[in-house]
Amino acid sequence: MPYVRRTTIKGSRRIVFDVLRPVVRILRVSGFSEEEIQSVVARACKLYARSPARGIWLDQTHGLGLDQERVTELMNLLRVWSQEPDFVDQSGQPKRLSLEGAGSFRALLRRAKCSLASRRTLEQLQALGSVQLCDRGRRVRLLSNVLIVVVGNRFVVAPSIDSIRRFAETIEHNLCEGTRPGEGRIHRWAACDALDPTQLGEVQRFVRSNGQTLLEALDEKLISSSTPRGRRRGISYGVGLYVFIDKPRRAHRRGPKRRRQ
Repeated sequence: MPYVRRTTIKGSRRIVFDVLRPVVRILRVSGFSEEEIQSVVARACKLYARSPARGIWLDQTHGLGLDQERVTELMNLLRVWSQEPDFVDQSGQPKRLSLEGAGSFRALLRRAKCSLASRRTLEQLQALGSVQLCDRGRRVRLLSNVLIVVVGNRFVVAPSIDSIRRFAETIEHNLCEGTRPGEGRIHRWAACDALDPTQLGEVQRFVRSNGQTLLEALDEKLISSSTPRGRRRGISYGVGLYVFIDKPRRAHRRGPKRRRQ
């Protein structure tokens, strides 16, 4: 998977601006001064000055052509593979697909309406760690029905950056633009300030299971409501779920430290 140094990121200033712009606007309308914002940004940059670049950029310059639109397309392909009757076995598990023929990987691409050829799509899914060739390269099997964006200590940058930007733009819209009834975007949360640590694993499993069910239902609704390819320009619309865990802030010690005797 290609790895790009921070100094070679194409359009890096625009990417950073698009992420920070709605955050800065939210802070400004909340009453924070320009000086306060710039000071804290400089402090954060200094804090992470030695952080190694671990982001992976999959773009046209590296031959993979993976932008956000393509990520969405691949996510739909994985959904079809894991849910459509023609591509799952009797136990409901995704089949190992041959590269050609009926019920093949090529047939899956046609069903999912993928825009690129099977070889190109296979390369992208392999690069993301979503699929693996098996049976001496004659078939391909699904490793995960969720598009993997973190591989080891590396991560695919575009989906993560877009998630931050989109979340910030949702809050910005509700605070600054969605003031009339019906114009606000949904932004709700469920939280517990005293979760039993022994229940964390069970809660996490519950959230993943029910969250995935909700996303699959939303995915089907969005697909059924999309415009026919090539006929008219549609609206980019999506729903995101996330988990947050607020860690307690460390209390700052006051006064000189006592030396041990």
